Amino acid sequence: MRRILPLLLLLVAATPAEAGECVFAAFRDGGTVLINRCAECRIAELERVRLGAERPSERSVVVPARSTVQSPFRGKARTRLLRDRACRQAPQQDATTAAAPDGRTCVNLHRLRDGSVAAINGCGACRSILLERKTAEGQAKQSSYNLAARGRLPVQARGYASARILSDSPCR
Repeated sequence: MRRILPLLLLLVAATPAEAGECVFAAFRDGGTVLINRCAECRIAELERVRLGAERPSERSVVVPARSTVQSPFRGKARTRLLRDRACRQAPQQDATTAAAPDGRTCVNLHRLRDGSVAAINGCGACRSILLERKTAEGQAKQSSYNLAARGRLPVQARGYASARILSDSPCR
């Protein structure tokens, strides 16, 4: 029965309007698991208090739609779910993408069928791109990549809220 309960909870889909009721924390097999009943990805914020500890530890965990995830905390302690919220929007291309010095824009960000995002080179030559990722707070990080002709580069969120291609130029 303990193994069937999470499966039954996954079958009951909540709507995004019931945001506070999407993720549940349950104690199972000596640890805490997070169960997402909604049809959208959620970020669960957990708090853990160990006996004798001065301050609790907090972590955020991404829980994919209609799935069960093991808590990152191990050992004896009290773990509780503080809140859950929708996952950040997947990186999208900004309208301010700069054209290459040769006048062509070959690499664009595309959402794939599995929901992930990839930079795809539509030209028949190697292209060098400068990719900028931003957090929800506005902090930015830039990375440069070379994409082979007709190549694809998966753009992983890595905790960032958005991404855009700043420049697209021929490889050197």
